[in-house]
Amino acid sequence: MASPRYSFPFAAVVGMPLAKRALMLLAVEPRLKGLVLTGGAGTAKSVLARGFLDLRSGDIPFIDLPLNISDESLLGGIDLEKTLKLGKPFTEPGLLSKADKGVLYIDEINLHESRILHLILAALDAGVCRVERDGVSAVMNTNFVLIGSCDPSDGEIDASVLNRVGLIVSDSEPLSLEHRTELIERQRRFTANPEKFAKEFAKETALLKRNITHAKSILDRVEIKDEDVRRLSLAAIRFGIEGNRSDVFATMAARANAALSGRDIVSDEDLSLAVQLVLVPRANTIPAERQSETQPSANNQNDYSSDQASDQTQTNSQPALNDKQSISQEEIEELVIEALNSEFPNDLLPLPELSSFENRFSRFQSGRSNRSRQHSKVLTPERGKHVTSVAKSDHRSRLDIMATLRAAAPYQRLRRSKADSHSKVVIKREDLRFKQFKQKIGSLYIFIVDTSGSMALNRINQAKGAIGQILEQSYLRRDKVALISFRKDKAEVLLQPSQSVALTKRSVDALPVGGGTPLSAGLLAGLQIAERARRQSRLQPSLVLFTDGRANVGMDAQSRNDRQLIQQELNRIGEQIRMQKIPSFVIDTQLKFTSSGEGERLANMLGGRYVYLPRADSQGIVRTISPNTVDANNAKV
Repeated sequence: MASPRYSFPFAAVVGMPLAKRALMLLAVEPRLKGLVLTGGAGTAKSVLARGFLDLRSGDIPFIDLPLNISDESLLGGIDLEKTLKLGKPFTEPGLLSKADKGVLYIDEINLHESRILHLILAALDAGVCRVERDGVSAVMNTNFVLIGSCDPSDGEIDASVLNRVGLIVSDSEPLSLEHRTELIERQRRFTANPEKFAKEFAKETALLKRNITHAKSILDRVEIKDEDVRRLSLAAIRFGIEGNRSDVFATMAARANAALSGRDIVSDEDLSLAVQLVLVPRANTIPAERQSETQPSANNQNDYSSDQASDQTQTNSQPALNDKQSISQEEIEELVIEALNSEFPNDLLPLPELSSFENRFSRFQSGRSNRSRQHSKVLTPERGKHVTSVAKSDHRSRLDIMATLRAAAPYQRLRRSKADSHSKVVIKREDLRFKQFKQKIGSLYIFIVDTSGSMALNRINQAKGAIGQILEQSYLRRDKVALISFRKDKAEVLLQPSQSVALTKRSVDALPVGGGTPLSAGLLAGLQIAERARRQSRLQPSLVLFTDGRANVGMDAQSRNDRQLIQQELNRIGEQIRMQKIPSFVIDTQLKFTSSGEGERLANMLGGRYVYLPRADSQGIVRTISPNTVDANNAKV
């Protein structure tokens, strides 16, 4: 008999208090739907997620979703063995139904396909999974909670995920020396004897379970005042959060925390934690700071009424509050400020100056043509929309069961008589049919921007304007963009592949300028992002290089100031870009009368297109790098 497997106990995880509390709230209130936990590599995200089982009573399923899962494995489909043996379709459950009444854990949730995530979220919302394919019709229960984790440096999380789960925690704080030492010691003891280590924390684990069981028993009795609900809603408005889902989640989290603390009425402590776990991670703006008390104000209540009216104008959904219902502005701001001081995303910056930029995009939405949303489509044996079935296959091909059975059906009587077979279905190799899918390929524009000292003289502001025009078109087509800056002696990835136009615009506007020109380092960083995008997603990367082409800094000490070695570095990287057929565009920023043709030679070396920025208008550049300009082989069309 196999010995039982032990996971690292939840109570033994060092640090991460906010993530632990969020998981406990999820155990008390499953209607929060789930938790997304972000943090750097090695921060025990997956260990803590698996420790969630310690908080639940009974033996519940814990399903770990693999990357690049197929639709059949996720949703369920035909049980091939039973179908061929008995001659009629039989259903095999997928991972979503296997997670029923348990946990669906998605590590690296930011690397999964949007289409797969949307299927998961639909099942999470509905509580059921409907399978209608290959002659099979079935409805399976999917009442699970979703726990996702990721390293945000690998890319952004699909916005629909963050909208559908209640709790979001970013645990990026490094452990103290004391905690790091304790973590290493506990890991050593767990590795040496998992069973003994689990018993060391058995009492703490049992106490956690009792607290959660008690909290669940009193949750229905926990009250939250109407005034406190309005405070949460006003906080959401001040954070610029659209929709009511976050308000509902915040109310649930506040009541769950009160129950976990043994209270039957929600307190300010519960409200603050709800803001911290639900509203802050979804914030689109940072609330303005409170006016100094030394500033003159004829009537503080009237000042607040004006603010309140402004909020009502923006949302058109917030009911007016009379004098008896009104909440002081200080109460709202103290609630928000307390949560901000506790935990706030490092990458969230003030956005008021970007509102006009975003509004420009929204005006295009209603009138944009279908062409603006077109993407390239390819036939693939892996995933997408099933369009046909073929006899040829490779190691990635997926069997089309119904097409195979249809191909074999005309020969069954003859085959049974010849083979004297008792099988109801006799399948031969020539009957096999394999699915072909049609899949959209989106575009990823990797901006590689020269921010060296020479670039400051060569139209850096015009380059920023051109990038802004490209971003508008990328927004309309739902493309992704990444941003790399190179200057002094290195390249820096300022933005991993993202669909956030506002975030990219902020990064572009804040580009520093000055120093040497490490062109090879910038190209290598762009090549690495392009390679990763091709491996992890169906994206067609393109390198868009803004530079004067004058490389004068190498990537290592030997080639640092040796122009011959620098050119050899560029040649090697350019060869890799050509071999991998990555479309590239060199936007030459150098003034024509000072140019010696460096930009054009660089474009030829990369096998890409050359555009002279001072002569070309921004719309011309957009047309040049559009997906219709190049085919898969980087050829002009």
